[in-house]
Amino acid sequence: MYYAIPHRHRWKLLLMASYYFYMCWKPEYVILIFFSTVIDYFSAIKISKAKSAKAKRPFLYLSLFTNLGLLFSFKYFNFFGENINVVLNKLNVLSEIPFFDVLLPVGISFYTFQTMSYTIDVYKGQIEPERHFGKFALFVTFFPQLVAGPIERASRLLPQFHKNIDFQYENISAGVKQITWGFFKKVVIADNCAMLVNQVFNNPDQHSGIFVLIAIILFTFQLYADFSGYSDIAIGSAKVLGFDLMKNFNAPYLSKNMTEFWRRWHISLSTWIRDYVFTPLSLGMRNLGSYSYVFVALISFTVFGFWHGANWTFILWGFLQGVAIAYETFTRKRRKRFAKKVNPMVYGMVSIALTYVFWTFTCIIFRANAIGDVSTIISNLFTNLSLGSAIDFFENSSFLRNRRILIASIAILFMLAVEWIHEKYNLVDVFNKQHFVIRFSTYFLGVIVILVFGNFTTQSFIYFQF
Repeated sequence: MYYAIPHRHRWKLLLMASYYFYMCWKPEYVILIFFSTVIDYFSAIKISKAKSAKAKRPFLYLSLFTNLGLLFSFKYFNFFGENINVVLNKLNVLSEIPFFDVLLPVGISFYTFQTMSYTIDVYKGQIEPERHFGKFALFVTFFPQLVAGPIERASRLLPQFHKNIDFQYENISAGVKQITWGFFKKVVIADNCAMLVNQVFNNPDQHSGIFVLIAIILFTFQLYADFSGYSDIAIGSAKVLGFDLMKNFNAPYLSKNMTEFWRRWHISLSTWIRDYVFTPLSLGMRNLGSYSYVFVALISFTVFGFWHGANWTFILWGFLQGVAIAYETFTRKRRKRFAKKVNPMVYGMVSIALTYVFWTFTCIIFRANAIGDVSTIISNLFTNLSLGSAIDFFENSSFLRNRRILIASIAILFMLAVEWIHEKYNLVDVFNKQHFVIRFSTYFLGVIVILVFGNFTTQSFIYFQF
């Protein structure tokens, strides 16, 4: 339908498809996204017409208050209410803040940040406001990346809605291949890992030792394959229609430190935090000296963590990311001097391993259902974690004979090998130069692997909850 209808009407089809897509989840919540769209559309136009910064600010504040207000009301109100009630109870104050049993609007954290960046960029004079209301509404609701990103910038995506996009085989081919790779990550890796991961993290008291360790390791790959798999499906879906969305992951498990890791993981959000939280705070605190970077890193990554959800686990997880970034900043020169004294390959491999170990530890906090579960999981991890118990586990555990775990493990190794090769040789270009028979045999085999080895039970995408 998209390529069959005239160019001037295609935005209408995409907008209707995007609203329909969102309403399939919970129809009445479409009012929220429409309300946010209207406020941001008119706020940006008023900002552009204002003659002074003072005149612009009320409309910027209107946009920010609306978006953050909706986000706070649905995502964070009960969290703050529960914690305030705990304090009030400690002080023997009888009044309590009520709890509202409301469903979190899917994708609200993503489209809220996307529209906020738009009005902020208009306020800064970096972009002109979009005058076409329909195409602006499409920017807010574009279905491939609406519910879990990538979080696009208006300067990248809006101009694409004004272009006449013709049917190109290259777009279809590249898009479908990326969608297929995303499905492989999701159903063959992430959803097969989920079976053991959910079993351990949902019942932390009942498991210990090597069983917990394997579940923790599998979760790091479940999280990555699940979220990057969604990003691949989103980017590929947009590519089929002729649109280019930003890359959201770039082989993060090949990172040599956490600073590099956050340049490779969830790139659209990490750059958003950098541009709209980290940089403004850095400018505001530059008079505090070198230690201002520590405060800014801790604040920025704590916000980063809190963005994920209203839970102390996410706050602690984000705070630890900030600690790691601050540490690496202050030790950069010392680490460079040390790196010159050792074998570069050994140093690189050890650095990758240590980065992964730190990330794995913080993933315990990220996945735990409550802050109290974190200590339980860590304590149980070191219970029965001896060489003898490990040997006994690998010899006798029925878990290792689980077909799903074996499939996931092989698929993980395959994914890491593909990413390592692609990092060095640009695997896409190399593959596209192969003979027709080789390429299409690989496509066919890939689809068969997904259908045969994929876990098609109900496993929603992890980031839908955020």
